[in-house]
Amino acid sequence: MPKYEKKTFTILPNFTYNDAKVRKITFTPDFVGEDYVVECKGYANESFPLRWKIFKYYLHTNNIKYDLYLPHNPREVDEVVEKILKKREK
Repeated sequence: MPKYEKKTFTILPNFTYNDAKVRKITFTPDFVGEDYVVECKGYANESFPLRWKIFKYYLHTNNIKYDLYLPHNPREVDEVVEKILKKREK
């Protein structure tokens, strides 16, 4: 069973630009399973949409395959759990 905020991804590494060091950007989803990521967001802060987009790009460029879920309320969380469990039954 996945643990809460157990895995962190470095979605943009440290780099230097014009002799100035730029810090890495990380993303820690709420839950990461074998083939899925669940990020529960009731109300996203202003940085979340960009971080989510960079995370998708990171997965794409590194050929990492996860089903991504972004539930916004308890009903959607229940639906995500159902989908994941049904997929496990196959």
